[in-house]
Formats: sequence, C-alpha cells, structure tokens
Amino acid sequence: MIAAALLFAARQYLPMVPRGTTLAGRRRMQTHVHPGATLVIKGEIIAQEPLTIAGRVDGTIEAQGHMVTIQPGAHVAADIAAASVVVGGHVRGSIDAERRIELHAGAEVNGDLKAPRAAVEDGAFLNGKVHVAGIAVPAA
Repeated sequence: MIAAALLFAARQYLPMVPRGTTLAGRRRMQTHVHPGATLVIKGEIIAQEPLTIAGRVDGTIEAQGHMVTIQPGAHVAADIAAASVVVGGHVRGSIDAERRIELHAGAEVNGDLKAPRAAVEDGAFLNGKVHVAGIAVPAA
C-alpha cells in the first residue's frame, strides 16, 4: 500500500519517459567546472574543460589544453598542469602551464612556476623559482 502511494506521488512530480528514450537532447551539459567555496577535494582532478577553484583542493590538478583559475580565498595544495593558470588565491605546489601563468594581487604561491609567459601583479607573493622558456602553444 505504501509503495503504491509513493509510486503515485512520484508520477505526479516526475515526467514519464518512454522506455528506450533519453533526456540527452533536452538538457545541455555544464561546460565549466566550478567547485564552490565550501567544497574540499582530496585527490587527483583531471579536467577536459576550463576549471575554476573557489574552495580547497589537496592533491593534483591536470587540465591539459584548458585554463585553471584559482579564485581569491581558494586554498590549493597541489601541483597544477594546464594550458593557462590564473591565481588569485593560495597555492602550495608547482604550476606548469603550456601558455601562460598569471599571479594577481593577493595571490600567494609557494612553489615553482614553469611557462613560456608569466605575469606577476603588484601585491602577489611568490616563494619559488620561475622558469620562463619555450614556445607558447597557440590557443585552439
């Protein structure tokens, strides 16, 4: 009796989809990953799309061919490898970019930077080595 009542309630609020059909055509997948300020991720992140970090990440971040943005207030204890990296928060680990690394005012980085281009704004803090060499990979 309870199961029948739950099934009836579910049918009122959930659309009925005929067997063998998909909802893929009705919804677009999100094309940008944005872990929020209260989110803590421990482990390995491998992204095939742009990535913005507002919370805390402990581990590694890899987004080959895409941009990684570390927002002000974010705390990252990870090595980062991406096409471009923009830092406004705190990073403890090495940053390796195919094209460019930017450290904005208020950013704190404890680790080495490696990229064909690098920019450090007044007010950014860097404790590490900077290796600027190679040819920038053109944007796709």
